[in-house]
Amino acid sequence: MQRGVVHSAGVANDVLTYEAKFQMAVARSELALMGVLAANLRRFRERRRWNKSELSVMACMDPSQVSRAENPQKDGRSMQLDTLVTFAQALNVPVWVLLLPPPELKRPHDESENST
Repeated sequence: MQRGVVHSAGVANDVLTYEAKFQMAVARSELALMGVLAANLRRFRERRRWNKSELSVMACMDPSQVSRAENPQKDGRSMQLDTLVTFAQALNVPVWVLLLPPPELKRPHDESENST
């Protein structure tokens, strides 16, 4: 019977280890996505020659929200979907465009794959 107990404890540890790795991967991908979103917000804002205050006026939100969105690593909070939609509307771009990696964030092998 001890073998069954040891085995189930080992499985439980494996599951916990897998779940911890999964949670870390999710956190990394969320941070990466927030980085892409921040870069795109900044890129489209600067393309319009707006400062953060001007974007905040166009989006009807507090300037601190624009600052947080463009610097997600400072507070670690995620952006709500309605905030993402509001930014897209203010910048007059589709929401999905804000989620695509901008050219400056693409990895070098991404470009070589497209050139073949």
